[in-house]
Parts: sequence; C-alpha cells; structure tokens
Amino acid sequence: MNVLKLLFQMGCAMRFSKIEKVLAISALVAMQISTGSSFANAAQNNVLLIFDSSGSMKKSVDGQSRMAAAKAAVAAALPSIPSGTRVGLMAFGNRRAKDCSDINLITPLGEKNAERIAAQVAAFEPKGETPIAAAIDAAAKGFAALKGQNNGILLVTDGIEECGGDPCAAAKQVKAMDLDLKVNVVGLNLDNKQRAALECLSTETGGKFFSADKAADFGDTLKEAIKTADALPPPKSEPAPTSNSVFKDDFDGDDLAKHWQVKNANKDGYIVEKGELLLVAGGAKSGFDVGKTSNIIQLNQDLPGGDWRLSAIVKAQYQTTADGVWFGLYKDEGNFVAAHLHTKGNGLYGWALTLRVVKASDGKLVHFEKEVRKLPCLTCKSDQMFPNFAETIAMPMELSLTKRGRQYSASVALSGEKDKSGQQLVHETEQVASLRAPGGLALAGGQNQNVKGETLFYFDKVEIHGLK
Repeated sequence: MNVLKLLFQMGCAMRFSKIEKVLAISALVAMQISTGSSFANAAQNNVLLIFDSSGSMKKSVDGQSRMAAAKAAVAAALPSIPSGTRVGLMAFGNRRAKDCSDINLITPLGEKNAERIAAQVAAFEPKGETPIAAAIDAAAKGFAALKGQNNGILLVTDGIEECGGDPCAAAKQVKAMDLDLKVNVVGLNLDNKQRAALECLSTETGGKFFSADKAADFGDTLKEAIKTADALPPPKSEPAPTSNSVFKDDFDGDDLAKHWQVKNANKDGYIVEKGELLLVAGGAKSGFDVGKTSNIIQLNQDLPGGDWRLSAIVKAQYQTTADGVWFGLYKDEGNFVAAHLHTKGNGLYGWALTLRVVKASDGKLVHFEKEVRKLPCLTCKSDQMFPNFAETIAMPMELSLTKRGRQYSASVALSGEKDKSGQQLVHETEQVASLRAPGGLALAGGQNQNVKGETLFYFDKVEIHGLK
C-alpha cells in the first residue's frame, strides 16, 4: 500500500484534526524531496515546481479552463530549464476532493526531468483544496538536506490558502531556516485580494511574484519565472578545509603493528610483506555486510573528534565481476559506514567499476553509488573481455571515506586520471547521514556473491586526516 495513503487512512481512523493530518502528510513528503539528488556539487541549482491542481483550476479564462492554460504553459516553459539544473514536481489537490492533506511529491529533484514533469502535469485533473502553507513547509524541510546549494521553489497557483494555514508565516519560517531558499510565485488570473495574500511568500524569502492575467500570458510568465528561479545567486563562499595527518601506517615490517586487530582471522588470507598488507578474497560471499567475513583488519585507536578523512592507497588484481574492497567504520555486519569499491556486470551489458557509500544501522542498509569506469559490450564473453576491462583501471587507487558533520561520503582517485583542468580527478558519492560513528576504522576485501576465483588487494598505506 502507498505510504502516503496508509498515513492518511491512519489519520482518519484516529480522528486527527484537518491541520494535524496536513502536517503529518507534509512532513512525510518533505523526507522524499531530495531522493536521488547529488550533494557533492555545492553550486548546484535546484528548482521544485509546486503545481496547484485544486478545484478552482476548472474555472474559465479566455475561453478555456485555467488548468488547460497552465498545462500548456508548463509544457512550453519547462524546455527552457538549463542543462544541469535539477528540477522536481510537487502537487496539491490533484488526487482527492475536499482533502487538505492531498500534498504529494510526484518527482524528486533530478536532472533531465523536464519532459517527464510536463507529461505528469498534463495528466492532472483539478479536484481538491489549496493547502499552500503546508506545501511550502513540506518543500522547505526537503531542501534542508541541500543547504549551501542554489535552491528555489516555483509555486504556480490560481488561488489563496483554503486549509487553515498561513502562507506568510510559512514564508517567515523558510527565511528562519537560513537555507537561502527563495519562493517564486506565478499567480494565475488572481484578483487583488488573492495577489496580496500570496505576495508575502516571495517578498519574505527574497523571491519574485509574477502575475499572469490572460491565458496567452501564462507561458511567457512561467518562462520568465523559471529564468529567475534558475538564476539564484551563488552560495556564500567558505574557505576550503585544511587537513593534517593524525595517523599513518605504511605497513613496513613483517607483520601488522600492535595497533591493529584481525577479526575472524584466517592466516592464509593475509600477509604483510614488501611494505604492503595483502588481503585475499575468494571462495564465498564476503564483506562488511556479511557475517563471519574473514580478516577484517581493524584499528585499535579512536578517531579524532570533529571532521576527518580516512584514506587508503590500494591496488587490486581483479579476477571476477564480483570483487570489492571495503574501507571505513565497522562495528559488525549490521552497523557500519564504509566506502565500497567493486566490479560488477556481465557479457550482455558490459562491466563497471562502481563506488558506493554504504550505511548499515541495525541491519538496515542505505547506499548511494557512482560509476567510476565502464566498458559496454553487447556481444562479448566475460572470460575474454573482463580481464581487458580490469587492465583499464589504473593502479594504485586512493579510496577515502570523509566525515563532514554527520554526513559521510566515499571517494576514489585512480592513478594518473586528470580532470579538464589537469588536476587529479576525484570521484565522490552523495552523502549518507549517521548520528553516531559505528565502530572504528577497518578494511577488508570481499566478493558480492559466490563466484569462482579470488582477488588480491594490496594496501600500501592507511592514513587519518583531521579536517579543519
């Protein structure tokens, strides 16, 4: 059953007040807004379109319904969104009549969403009420995870608040959240009273109010509003963090130093020699997420307080399409936050080297992933082409897990790989949140599934960097 529907039914069964149900629904919607978004780019533009599908959109303007004119305007205006801008769609009143809790996120923020959103708006039918304040509140809470980026709300509406909320108070709350989030409003065929009731949304947040009185003006007005929403000022610049090394092990000597312990030790699966720690993975599914995984190497020292970056210089001799190295914080298979760099694919779709940041909390897994290297192949055989693909992965690699506040991201840099400016190219994932650090620094080799063959992972250095 749809989660929003279930929550609504629960609210009815428990005889919640209208306002309580609206707040419950808007809180749940807020948690979904940034799903699928990338947090790595601080200059990213994000625009959430909030579309009014209330019953009043049935009214006529210049011989057609306001809804028909608004749909045509959206279809005409969305292609003007610049490439790289993430856009999402929220609506209210599009599913049920006389229901102030009918607020729903249709499409989370993402790139290349314009055509999809236009098609979704085209399917709307005007049915419900106008819970403007609750929709703004839900949207603002969703943007909290994107603080520091260029964030804007674009509200398209033909009416005023109908559900007991206060749009002006909602706008003041947006401003108090200090998200640099501007609310731009496109008012469709509004009278003076309606306009006055909505203008505070834009004035309080530093946005703009646009008025379209004729159906023919809807498209151009919406295009202008999109330009304004997408031309937000850059976020406040902050000095780049500096780092200092607080721990380093180059694995010199003929065994692990005393500050390491080995969980589920198998002496045939690891060795220290020639200034490297060698781990062997093979024979069974293994990794941080698998109980009884052999040879999880863990540091017996506390991590520094505040922000930090864990880094490991590692080489891998990939042998299968299921090999992976784990590096990060580890308590047990149900509680960890780690960078996981692994191979995957087959002879039909090709092969990829993929970086994930993975959080496990009481056995529940959350992850974001980023493709680092890919070799597409529609006709090849795995035993012929996978070794060739593995050779394209430049070694050694620097694998990192970075903590910023309560957010963790994984990154990897392949040897000799440069960006367009000639600097070292770093592939970084989105961030996962963890209120507490689960366990201590650990590393392991692994395989995503039971496959034939084994993989060798060579760790040349592990280092902890304190960030200031």
